[in-house]
Amino acid sequence: ARQLFWPAPRVDSSLVRVTFGAAKFEGDWKGYRQFVKLAFSQRRKTLSAGLKKLGLWYAGEHAKKRPEDLSPEELETVWLEAVRNGRP
Repeated sequence: ARQLFWPAPRVDSSLVRVTFGAAKFEGDWKGYRQFVKLAFSQRRKTLSAGLKKLGLWYAGEHAKKRPEDLSPEELETVWLEAVRNGRP
């Protein structure tokens, strides 16, 4: 809708609607939120490094990946496996 403004802006914008599905999170939601926040706040760190700060251990297929390389479903899987494995 650039043509609605004068002078016309040199950027495009979009509106995004997020609709949450009916899928339920299985497990500790507060712990998962803390894990995601910690994982994304540590620049250039792997998931296993983020989990160690929470006192958890994970050595699965995604251990050496960075959080931004995984889908939300994969992050949930990592969290649930780490909680099952517990402390090192």
